[in-house]
Amino acid sequence: MQETGATTAGRVPIELDAAVAAHRQMLLLLFTVVARDAAARRRLMEAMEQRMAFRDGHEDPGVEPDAAVAFEARVQQEVQRLLEDVRAVAGPD
Repeated sequence: MQETGATTAGRVPIELDAAVAAHRQMLLLLFTVVARDAAARRRLMEAMEQRMAFRDGHEDPGVEPDAAVAFEARVQQEVQRLLEDVRAVAGPD
C-alpha cells in the first residue's frame, strides 16, 4: 500500500491520530482497572494530580511562552481531561 503525505515513522496524520486515540483508550482502561482498588485509586489520583503541577511561566510573568511551553500546556490539558475521565469512571473516592 502506497501512502502519500507520510510523517513520523512513515505514518500519515490520520494514522497518528488513530494511534493517539487508541493509546488514550488503553490508558483509560488501565487506569479504570487500577482504580477499582481504593488504595491504588488514591495513589493513582495523587500521582496524576502531582503531574498536573506543570509550571506555565506564571512564576515569572515577563516570560513569553514559546512553542515548547504551548505544547506542554496542550499536554497538560489532555492530562487534565484524562484525569477527569478516570474520576468519572472510577466514581467517588
